[in-house]
Amino acid sequence: MTEENKVRVTALRNQGYGYLKIANQLGISLGSVKSFCQRCGLRETPQSTSKKPTQPKSNASDALDALASLETRCKQCGKPILQPPHAKKKLFCSTSCRYKWWNAHPEYGSHRTVHKFTCLTCGTPFESYQKNRKFCCTECYIKSRYKDSSGRENA
Repeated sequence: MTEENKVRVTALRNQGYGYLKIANQLGISLGSVKSFCQRCGLRETPQSTSKKPTQPKSNASDALDALASLETRCKQCGKPILQPPHAKKKLFCSTSCRYKWWNAHPEYGSHRTVHKFTCLTCGTPFESYQKNRKFCCTECYIKSRYKDSSGRENA
């Protein structure tokens, strides 16, 4: 992107144009316009910003707000946990706290659907997580599989 294009992108962005309109007007790729605007801090158009006047905050209060939003407490022991940015939210401070909490609260675990069946060989009712089961055990499967055409088992 040339210096002239950078100046024109900045001017158009300040006028309220979106990334796509700027890219089409200047004949530059959409990705180039987006990355330039994001690097220069031109992410929001003036129309998209809120109409409420905002008071500038001091750097110290910004830092405290950022820390407060990143801090949560361990579900087991209550210790504060600093959340890493751009990562999955941590719920526990350590592996031992995680194990203790899940052992004390098994009802919150993911529940799989339990299907009820009747064994085709012995007629025993059984439950399984798999929805295509036909036999209650391997023995019943083998008995069913190795019967001859008259219904008797082969030796």
